[in-house]
Amino acid sequence: MSALPGLENKIMRYGLTEVFTPAHDSEIDIVFVHGLNGHPYDTWTCDQERIFWPSQLLPPSVKDRPVRVLTYGYAADTGLELNSVLGDKIHNHAEHLLAALCANRRRCRAGNHPIIFVAHSLGGIVVKRALIHSAEKTGEKTLHLRSISVSTYGILFLGTPHLGADLARWLSWSEKFSRLVGSQSQLMGALKPNSEALQNIDRQFVELLRQYRIFYFHETKPTKVDGAWRCVVEEESAAPVHQDVERAGIHQDHNHMCKFSSESSPGFHIVADAIDRYASEAPEPIRRRWQVEQKEQLMKNNARIQEIRNVTSNISQATFSSPHSGAIDQKAESIMMLPRESEPSDLNTRNLYIVPRDRVKDFIGRETQLDDISAHFAKDSTLRPRVLILHALGGQGKSQIVLEYCQRWRKKYRGVFWINASSEDLALQSYARIASALKGDLSTEIRDKDRMIEIVKFPLENWKELWLMVFDNYDQPDVFAGIRRFFPEGANGHVIVTSRHAGLHRLGATLELPEMSLDEGVHLLLRNYSHDEINENFETAKEIVHRLGGLPLAIDQAAAYIAYRRNSSRQLTEFLDTYEVQKKKILKYTPSRFWEYNSMQIHGKDDQSKAINAFTTWEMSLEQLITTSHTEKDELTHFLTLSAFFNPVRIEESLFLNYWNDNRCQGRSSWLHVVSTMHENARAPLTAQKPRGAWDSNKFWEMLVKMHELSLLRNIDNGAEGATFTLHPLVRDWLQIREQSAYQKHVAESFHVVQSTLALGVLGKHDEAEKMHRELLKLNEEIFGKTNEKTLWSVMELATSLYRQGKYADSEKLARETLALCQTAQDISLGLKLYTMSTLAKALHGQKRLNEARNIQGKVVQASHEVYGKDHPQTLSEMHTLAWILEDCDSDESEKLYRQVIQSRERVLRKGHPDMLASMGNLANFLWKRGAQDEAVKLQRQVVLLSRETFGEEDSETLTRVHNLAVYAEDNNDLDEAAERIYRHVIELKKKVLAKGDPGTLTSMRNLAHLLRQKGKRKEAGDLEQQIAALSGSGTEGRGAHNIGRVDGRSTKERKRRRFG
Repeated sequence: MSALPGLENKIMRYGLTEVFTPAHDSEIDIVFVHGLNGHPYDTWTCDQERIFWPSQLLPPSVKDRPVRVLTYGYAADTGLELNSVLGDKIHNHAEHLLAALCANRRRCRAGNHPIIFVAHSLGGIVVKRALIHSAEKTGEKTLHLRSISVSTYGILFLGTPHLGADLARWLSWSEKFSRLVGSQSQLMGALKPNSEALQNIDRQFVELLRQYRIFYFHETKPTKVDGAWRCVVEEESAAPVHQDVERAGIHQDHNHMCKFSSESSPGFHIVADAIDRYASEAPEPIRRRWQVEQKEQLMKNNARIQEIRNVTSNISQATFSSPHSGAIDQKAESIMMLPRESEPSDLNTRNLYIVPRDRVKDFIGRETQLDDISAHFAKDSTLRPRVLILHALGGQGKSQIVLEYCQRWRKKYRGVFWINASSEDLALQSYARIASALKGDLSTEIRDKDRMIEIVKFPLENWKELWLMVFDNYDQPDVFAGIRRFFPEGANGHVIVTSRHAGLHRLGATLELPEMSLDEGVHLLLRNYSHDEINENFETAKEIVHRLGGLPLAIDQAAAYIAYRRNSSRQLTEFLDTYEVQKKKILKYTPSRFWEYNSMQIHGKDDQSKAINAFTTWEMSLEQLITTSHTEKDELTHFLTLSAFFNPVRIEESLFLNYWNDNRCQGRSSWLHVVSTMHENARAPLTAQKPRGAWDSNKFWEMLVKMHELSLLRNIDNGAEGATFTLHPLVRDWLQIREQSAYQKHVAESFHVVQSTLALGVLGKHDEAEKMHRELLKLNEEIFGKTNEKTLWSVMELATSLYRQGKYADSEKLARETLALCQTAQDISLGLKLYTMSTLAKALHGQKRLNEARNIQGKVVQASHEVYGKDHPQTLSEMHTLAWILEDCDSDESEKLYRQVIQSRERVLRKGHPDMLASMGNLANFLWKRGAQDEAVKLQRQVVLLSRETFGEEDSETLTRVHNLAVYAEDNNDLDEAAERIYRHVIELKKKVLAKGDPGTLTSMRNLAHLLRQKGKRKEAGDLEQQIAALSGSGTEGRGAHNIGRVDGRSTKERKRRRFG
């Protein structure tokens, strides 16, 4: 993209002009601001070549993000008001820059796009003042101006006089400027070093400095001034030293340091690289900054609403209520101060009841939990105050149970106080109301946070009577970490904390809130029906409650929906059928009036709160999964959603582990890298495919713990066979519904996940694997049709499954049928055709039809060579398969091909790539079978070293390769001592990292026992065989087959060798 034709004439002298527009939607705005006596075009244009580098040189240098480039012009060359150029005038320029930029970005729908400023000379002061002005805007009607400060990511200051400059130098480099100055003495005071105007701007901007990426550039080539050469802006003024700020010099004078005629111009590569880096880094931090900004604005709006409500409350109390009227309790007041009977109504003796009024009208059940709360506080305890954590899934009724407890036991306490613990700011708002009540003056405004907390804590700590504090919705302890400082001390204090977060045991005892019992759930569901109708429909209602997982909020929603539909008791039998079809509608249904479950307890709102439903509670938990990046959040969400398509009883880690390790599914399972480990030195191959790390069970468990803490998972367990977890049935429904548009996609992927476990032989259930493949094929035929490529891939995966079971004829039949369809169907990829032919070749090889297999696989290699090139990974994989086939009919050619594949893979794959290691391992096995033990051991040692370096010593594949090294060394009489040491070492590691009784561990132990017997160490061999028998439960066994080197048409895999590792 080149500069706009006639750009010089199109750039506005004053205001903002877009000088470069990308071919695709822009993601970053780069804004150029000239300096004193500058011009939006001339400042950035070379005098002779007339290269305007912002549009002609810069865009090609910003590689990763499409950028818009804008230049801003302002009246900086008039000499009539120079005495105020650094005072009011600079403020005017800053205001106009903000207004123009906001208007342009809104018109171009780029309001949240990151901004990078490039400013020369005094233009940097204008930018600093504009950002200060923007950051100060907190009013509701000027928030659009604040967006510039929020969106700004980086600033490049070119020769900006942050600390001022000598007037004589400024006047000398611009003769035009000198002629316009009527009185130099007026300007001297404003521009001199350490001027008050500059100091004020610099002091205010320092407070914002950490928010931005800053690069200071200073001139290194002096300007001739009165016969002497000196810098217009000295280095200490242009590039002051600040922490985490970049600095560099540009070998040009002040006037030319912002002009570049080519990429080789002094300083261009540094400036362009900085802009490119900032553009690449900016989107994610700015996205997070906007999230924080929006949350803060929401909390400020809530606080303003609360202030209005408090003022209204005070007026209402002063005008209409009396100590005995009870009017407050009848109105929309959330602060209720009720005098004790027979006691004067003064501040020191009255009961305080500051609790939300949103308590359900008909509280049903939960008597056991209410008794548990009461019993907990009745126990003697050394802890002061006594703290109880009420933990449950969102929608289990935590807040309603505590509201009921407060109402029932209010007379027991001198004060009952409800704190919204959704965030620290909302907790402080609650404390402000309590502090005002304790002081007896609801109109008192307390600004100091610490003082406000002490105003609440101090009297409670000195009360002789009991008091109760409820911290509701404490769901984000990572964000609101200092909740303990809100707890008053004292023997007479009770504290209840409600939370969806499971990791709060350090705060106090935890009461896990169970699902509603069936009886309780039925009475909640049918509370509007007569006693006879309840008895008549009790069993049907139990089915409904069970299907809703005993979740009170969902049951109440169902009851409200049934009432809304005016369903009679006889129609209850139809509800479950209706639910399966309209579950989204039902679980999102809330009455328009008198719905007690609302977001007041989440966001601090009262009457204007938004009704919540079962779905919103889980969406809030899901939002807390946001970690370091938007991508990671998407991957965690994908994991949860996919899990919702499995059997809800118990989901095993091994399902995802095998899916990750299945080479055929690498394209589909790439999102699982969030629970994998990647060696820091691993380099990406020259292919489009990213390198994959090893599965990390610790990361998987940490992910489950986090989700369980957020109550997104029902139960988690970590046993010898790996982690397991379960989902609440309604959470399953919610996860499936929220991804309704991709429902079939997730169904298909869930089949692939299970299929990977079965196909890899981990379960050894080949019949079930075949059944799963056939079900997946049937599903794809229904969705895509029989001749669609996705369906044909499913056919070939079934053919591969049959081949692995030894059903070579059946595999051949499917491959030939698919190959025939590939010839007639349209838009079939070459990849599918080659995979089909390669599978056919392997099926023929399995039937010992070696010449046919050799000819077909040879055609696959030739086609891959012609289409992809000789060194393409696909071509090399097909050559590997051909080498394997040739082992049984032309061993010399087989060895030649293996070595050729290794040589090529060394050029195109990173060091230690799994395919590379597999090729080297297969050649080592080939050499070992031909009796070349020394060369086999030497090559296998290389494989082991690379595997350790790339994946670590305790990786399961590394352990297998170490075992194989021992096998090769054992057959070399000169290395039997080394073989023994290797066996002992690998057994020790396998016992450490693999499950007890792991087949690979047992095989290594059997091989060591066999070696010890050969060396005459019979007693030790016998002891080892007894250990094997105890672990396997099947007695000692002979040396078995070792599956190291399966071969597959799409990637290098491992196939059969003796002695399983």
